[in-house]
Amino acid sequence: MIQHILKVLIIYKVIILLMLLGFNMSATAKDFLTTKLLADKGVTSAQYEVGVMYHEGEGVSKDYSKAFRWLQKAAQNNHTEAQYSIGYMYDKGEGVPQNYAKAIEWYRKAADRGNVYAQNNIGVKYYGGEGVAQNYTKAMKWYRKAADQGDAHAQYLVASMYDKGEGVTQSHTKAMKWYQKAADQNNSYAEYEIGYMYYKGKGVKQSYPKAMKWYSKSSDHGYSKAMYNIGFMYHKGKGVEQNHDKAIEWYQKAAKQGFAGAQEAIDSILNEKNTKFQNGR
Repeated sequence: MIQHILKVLIIYKVIILLMLLGFNMSATAKDFLTTKLLADKGVTSAQYEVGVMYHEGEGVSKDYSKAFRWLQKAAQNNHTEAQYSIGYMYDKGEGVPQNYAKAIEWYRKAADRGNVYAQNNIGVKYYGGEGVAQNYTKAMKWYRKAADQGDAHAQYLVASMYDKGEGVTQSHTKAMKWYQKAADQNNSYAEYEIGYMYYKGKGVKQSYPKAMKWYSKSSDHGYSKAMYNIGFMYHKGKGVEQNHDKAIEWYQKAAKQGFAGAQEAIDSILNEKNTKFQNGR
């Protein structure tokens, strides 16, 4: 106990000295030093926070190897978020060689404790066959675990599985139900898919105005594909009065986000206008 108090006093003396010498130590740097002291004493939550700070470069230089070491300490003490983080680092090869099998092993530890991100990622692994044999049924099982806890991205993935009939009997009605749950949480992908279902009349009565409504919601949340489709609807006069200027405006928004085909669509309209002008129309 006395040694711990002495360490804290030494840290604060160092901080004060650096400030007197003109060094401007950020609040995050101070937080790192004090959190590190607790982590050194074996406080699990502090070990996790130190790991996160090394991973993100908050108050200390980014270092994935040190991040992994501290997160592993917390994970071994059953810290759920740390277990997920260890899985993620194995998944992405951050600070350790990429290893999908170990990623799943750690994701499973966190998932069994209710972590929705881990549950989602296990579903992704089964869907893509990374580290496990591809299995849509098991992918759906794990997506549902996260979706039932209210995770919007998982709800979108469940909807997509019903939409495509992957691991479940295809049902556009059930797909719409789950897309709506995700859209209620402003998930831009789900909003787009609802728009597309109204555009095509999949599981709902076909409606261009409703398609435009949902594409607009999705585009408001930054989804470039929805921006492109709004441009297409103005381009072709689907549910709105044909307006090439507005079509170009929306295609440009999609193009700025790197959406493939948007610039080609703009060029198509400009070429069409140029042809009409040359023909005197």
